[in-house]
Amino acid sequence: MTRVRGRRAAVAISVLLGALVTGGRAFAAPPRFVDVTAAAGLDYPQDASPEGLTCDPVAESCQPKTFAGGATVGDYNGDGCPDLFVTRLGGRPLLFENTCAGAFVEVGAAVGIDATVDTNGAIFADLDNDGDLDLYVTTQDADANLLYINDAAQAGFAPRRPHFREEALARGAAVPQEAGVRRESMSVTAGDYDRDGYLDLYTTEWRSGVPGVCGGSHARLLHNLGASAPGHFEDLTHATGTSMTTGTVWVPLSFSAAFPDLDGDGWPDLVVASDGHTSELFWNDRDGRFVRGGAAAGVGTEWFGMGSTFGDFDGDGRLDWFITSIYRSDEPPDDGNRLFHNEGGRHFTDWTDRAGVRDGGWGWGAVFFDYDNDGDLDLAMTNGVQLDPRYHADPMRLWENPGRAAFSGPTGGAFAEVSVARGLDDTGQGRALVALDYDRDGDLDLFVTHNQGRPILYRNDRGNARDWLDVRVVGTASNRDGRGAEVTVRPSSGGPAQVQQIGIGSHFLGESELGAHFGLGDGFAAAGGVVDVDVRWLSGRTAHLSSVSPNQRITVVEPAVGSTAPAAPVPALEDCDGDGQLDACEYQVDCDGNRVPDACDLAQGADDCDHDGRLDRCQIAALEASDCDGDGVIDACAIARDPGLDRDDNGVPDRCPGGCESAAACAAPDAGVPLDAGTPTADAGVPSDAGVAADGGAEADGGAEADAGAPPDAGARTPSAGCALRHPPPATGAAPGAAWALGLFALALLLRSRRRRPSAPGATAPPT
Repeated sequence: MTRVRGRRAAVAISVLLGALVTGGRAFAAPPRFVDVTAAAGLDYPQDASPEGLTCDPVAESCQPKTFAGGATVGDYNGDGCPDLFVTRLGGRPLLFENTCAGAFVEVGAAVGIDATVDTNGAIFADLDNDGDLDLYVTTQDADANLLYINDAAQAGFAPRRPHFREEALARGAAVPQEAGVRRESMSVTAGDYDRDGYLDLYTTEWRSGVPGVCGGSHARLLHNLGASAPGHFEDLTHATGTSMTTGTVWVPLSFSAAFPDLDGDGWPDLVVASDGHTSELFWNDRDGRFVRGGAAAGVGTEWFGMGSTFGDFDGDGRLDWFITSIYRSDEPPDDGNRLFHNEGGRHFTDWTDRAGVRDGGWGWGAVFFDYDNDGDLDLAMTNGVQLDPRYHADPMRLWENPGRAAFSGPTGGAFAEVSVARGLDDTGQGRALVALDYDRDGDLDLFVTHNQGRPILYRNDRGNARDWLDVRVVGTASNRDGRGAEVTVRPSSGGPAQVQQIGIGSHFLGESELGAHFGLGDGFAAAGGVVDVDVRWLSGRTAHLSSVSPNQRITVVEPAVGSTAPAAPVPALEDCDGDGQLDACEYQVDCDGNRVPDACDLAQGADDCDHDGRLDRCQIAALEASDCDGDGVIDACAIARDPGLDRDDNGVPDRCPGGCESAAACAAPDAGVPLDAGTPTADAGVPSDAGVAADGGAEADGGAEADAGAPPDAGARTPSAGCALRHPPPATGAAPGAAWALGLFALALLLRSRRRRPSAPGATAPPT
């Protein structure tokens, strides 16, 4: 009891001292969210059809309808107040114009948004780079997605309302539906992945049913044609290597996507949260293509990836990744959400349990945001689903960040779940979740949509009791939205920095307000504090602002001076076999990952010595065939070509470790056979001796010439042009000791593999 009283007294003294330092703010009540949906004019039904959902939500064909309910934020008319666009089933989508007086008015039909198809995901983005926000919308069971081009800039924004024109098909952005292929598009994101100054798009799709690689999926990377045709697009999904239906995944299962720069090299990467254990991280290869790297990076371990958000929650300057999923208490502990901590060097570690954010029910939208302006990122998510009664009343989650100091050690740092305590009491069928400061009071509010229900606008009250700064960036050489720009804010007097990237906040069926909102903590302004602001655009240009006062909104324009980083080239679509079909669209195997189908590699001379239709180098790399001497030739093939390599007939070349089961059988030279394992002198009349320095990777005997009439590397051919081997054979001229060590290692792995499987075998550049 004495210890408890002592701790309470210490807490009381701490609070009193804090109040003296911060001018009494320590006694202020914590922020609270208040439902102001009706008062703000946002009370609409997500499903506008008179009969509502008529299909069985458990049926696979019906499930995409139960996933729907998008929302995105953007200032479409340039008045400085964020507007809301929402998608719907069974009726026209809605555009709610912010009156800048704490309310919204619906103006969709008046400004040309008159679609009658089922809409789902959406994003505001300046796709034609003219200074106003256009609108891209994904659809379900429709012929095409929608692209609304905004004419606000041409009209000078005022005095009339801007107007939208739907031009998806004309601009190459429709992702048209093919006959017999159902469309169930989900989210869309924008980013300038090739750094040409124009925004590209990536759409996602979740759909069960008939598999398909090219025509069968509407998950697409749409490349902006840029200066030659701003806001017009070409489909480069397969040329860039970003298809989500390749390899073992033949149906589209993706929900959310974003273009964050996760390795800090100045090039936006692409991440996709995807169902069925198929989430992926595509590293930007800086040549116009991407390289799959999720497994090697340690991400994508969740089973049901759906919502996605990025933020530096522990203040180490690197972006971390949170993915919503499904938590099942009766399943193994690898269920539930994931929080991947960015360790740098293209590697992440799983901090889900350390942070205490695994259980989010049946998760959907998520967002990192600083709801209490205390200087660190908190985390919110929404949830619920109709097809399982266990998740009919999932409570929304708000996890409060304990502060960056809590994460400084090897353990600790758990977030506190405070949703009900802060007024987030939603138990509906939540879907999209976006953060915005709709009333412009300096704290972030939340808007959540509901499938087969009505939305909720939660106003943040008292979040602005602490100081804040809102930064918007504008590109000139870079894209006008400033997407991909990195914003750093730090106290001018010194102290920890906060880092955010523009356009990566939340990505499930929508997007939060574009910009960077920073909470600055208690007493910052009262102590006369000011901050320095640094911005780095994708072009490489930078801006520095000193001694910026808090509690205001600033806009930083990309300077016209300074060199610009080069853009990536546009990769060509490949048809190496000349059959008129894209290589990536033919279900063809590319086992060595060189972006050339194996059939084309074989036609160009790549080795298949056993004539099984598979590249020898892939079978060797997968330990499905033995190459104990590391010469790039399958041992069985080498022996078939030259039986003298295996004189004791045990199936292993004599020169390999363990190759001679009978010393007597291998000791005597074999006259007339060019290769002689284990004998220091060459066979009579034969210039070369494989036992000392055969053509299997070592030098010739004592400087003598190569085997008479034999090619330099018996049986091994040079890889076909353009191949970038992930597991190339050892280079010729390697030290004999290294070659033997490699052979021992390969043989050990092969024997271990055989013990486990009784059946016969055969069944990046550094950051700049």
